[in-house]
Amino acid sequence: MNLAVVSRHHSFGINLRTYNIRTPNSDAALSFLLDELHNIKIDIVAVCETRRKKDMSMKWNSESEAMLGAAKNGVGGIGFIVLPPVSVGTTCIVSNCDFEA
Repeated sequence: MNLAVVSRHHSFGINLRTYNIRTPNSDAALSFLLDELHNIKIDIVAVCETRRKKDMSMKWNSESEAMLGAAKNGVGGIGFIVLPPVSVGTTCIVSNCDFEA
């Protein structure tokens, strides 16, 4: 999905994708995914099936950010990976996913 963002002074496109990456539970797996996202020019990725035990938020030296939510009973979990230049102007990201399927 490509989104166009228009502000008072600038307009730019955002490349948005979703991935079911199944258990990005190590720093090495996240770093590898981040490198791949830079190679294919994606700005924001909605991540499914994180399967993390605890919520996690990290920021890399490259200004990329990852916010991954915890899964209930080892199943599910969602998150976002935001790459620059979008992450540079972001001050707050709020995600709340508490529903029963």
